[in-house]
Amino acid sequence: IKSSAASDVYKRQVPIIEDARIEELSFGNWEGIGCRPENYAVPTPIEEFQKFYTEPFAFVPGEGGETILQLCKRTKEFWDEVTAKPEYEDKTILIATHGCALRAILHNIYEDKADFWHGFVPVNCAVSVVEIKDGNAKLIGDDRIYYNAKEVVLSLIHI
Repeated sequence: IKSSAASDVYKRQVPIIEDARIEELSFGNWEGIGCRPENYAVPTPIEEFQKFYTEPFAFVPGEGGETILQLCKRTKEFWDEVTAKPEYEDKTILIATHGCALRAILHNIYEDKADFWHGFVPVNCAVSVVEIKDGNAKLIGDDRIYYNAKEVVLSLIHI
């Protein structure tokens, strides 16, 4: 357990617990390879790679990578452990991860289990809020952003 530098500003010690079960999906030997149409270098047809977005449960990653179902299993173990701890019942907990891993965690409470992306791939820094009462999880805030997305896009165009 470490203490966050930001929390020290407020004279509080906030524990940070790292957990490999909520790491982003592994693309295996495809990690770091261009996957956008303008820089595509993944050694599989682009139509197959696009299944990551269009048919995520049918997506086959590179060697050593993991499927969406494997990611869901890994993150479910984390979710089940965290949500079962009575000492967390009245606490506010921040879980920080990447978009695909976040969707896998939230897959535990989404009603439509067939729609992994919950309609779309989350934008960067999207925040979802879950409330758990009496063992029941409810999504009360979904994919909120706390920045002006138009400004981010405009600044990227000017780089």
